[in-house]
Amino acid sequence: MVDHVVSLLEPDEAARLGLAEKAAVCERRGVGFYNFPVVDHGLPVNIAHYRRVAHAMDRRLRAGQALVVHCHAGLGRAPSLAISALIAGGMNVDEAVLRVGRARGRPVPETDEQLAFLRAFAAGEV
Repeated sequence: MVDHVVSLLEPDEAARLGLAEKAAVCERRGVGFYNFPVVDHGLPVNIAHYRRVAHAMDRRLRAGQALVVHCHAGLGRAPSLAISALIAGGMNVDEAVLRVGRARGRPVPETDEQLAFLRAFAAGEV
């Protein structure tokens, strides 16, 4: 059972993918939903908000909730946020990258810029 879904899709992207109604679908099924749009292949613009989302995800995980984090392909934005949540919970950035990559079944994040962002995030530089 999934307790909460976090989507990183932008509104037009969600519409193109047929996911414009995902919040309503989640609500009907008793699943929490939060949309934090980030440009595909990009980095979050509002770092303070991103940090709050990562910490909220960590709290939900520690409470035993099951979370789904998604973007278009699950290679950059979603794994980066999942890694950030693990970092927010105190995990070393390298271990978090490896753990999410193993769960995803391929190396993540997608871009060098995303990896640099995660390192800066972990160091408190952003």
